[in-house]
Amino acid sequence: DPICKARLAIGKVIEVSHVENSDKLYCCKVQVGPEEVRQVITGLRKFVPEDDLKNRMVLTILNLKVAKLAGQTSEAMILATESETDGNLSVKLVNVPDGAVVGDVVAAEGV
Repeated sequence: DPICKARLAIGKVIEVSHVENSDKLYCCKVQVGPEEVRQVITGLRKFVPEDDLKNRMVLTILNLKVAKLAGQTSEAMILATESETDGNLSVKLVNVPDGAVVGDVVAAEGV
């Protein structure tokens, strides 16, 4: 199962900006370790206000191939959930457990 191979870790969004020429993308700097910051391009702009994202603890996938989105390098992924009700799409960030710290590794029991 591919999700079993994902390296999940707690990160903290330390900077958020808009990606030029895109109304859907944010460029985030996410601290994923004591001295490790990664750039993440995320399609959360229409769903999560910038102020709600900045300084937020998030769940990240770290072992993805580096990708280019709208000409920007993305070095990880911020996990979110998606649901649709009456034709309206809702996207929400995955909540991080209380007490989690930057760099904590996340694993699923029994997987």
